[in-house]
Amino acid sequence: DINNKKNQILFPARVLFDKGAIEFFKSAETLKKEFPSWNFLVAGASDYASPSAIPRNTIEDYVNSGAISYLGHVEDIDKHFRESRIVCLPSYREGFPKALMEASAASCAVVTTDVTGCRDAIIDKVTGILVKPRNVDLLTEALRDLLLNEDKINLYAKNGFEHAKENFCQKKIIADINDL
Repeated sequence: DINNKKNQILFPARVLFDKGAIEFFKSAETLKKEFPSWNFLVAGASDYASPSAIPRNTIEDYVNSGAISYLGHVEDIDKHFRESRIVCLPSYREGFPKALMEASAASCAVVTTDVTGCRDAIIDKVTGILVKPRNVDLLTEALRDLLLNEDKINLYAKNGFEHAKENFCQKKIIADINDL
């Protein structure tokens, strides 16, 4: 339900450079100053073994500055999708991101990157906004555009839900696979 959501933007991924975590952190740092009533949540494991892992002290610096809230790995991610108004995944590359399907199904507006997988999960300017990867300024502008426009957040959320219902339901996916 769109009306019961909190003013929060969710980053639902492992905290890796390749997932666009640092771009999300930098955007959050800028936007939190302009929109202090909004929370920027990071829900994902900090994968220390990966060469793409964001160092723990970097995460702590952004938490201590008040830019982000770091939840770590979350078992019940559905709860955060249901509560968040916007989901942001500025990934450098994806297969087909389950997180963006879940975001749409949970009536979240989406900001993601114009890369394979991400661009296939949303409809630009209909269910969310696509931005160029590795670009903090464009990411910040896209998020700001939504934060300044309540109606656009609600429209993208509603359209995203309809898109998910039509394209991501289990019956549809099974039928598509059977048609291969």
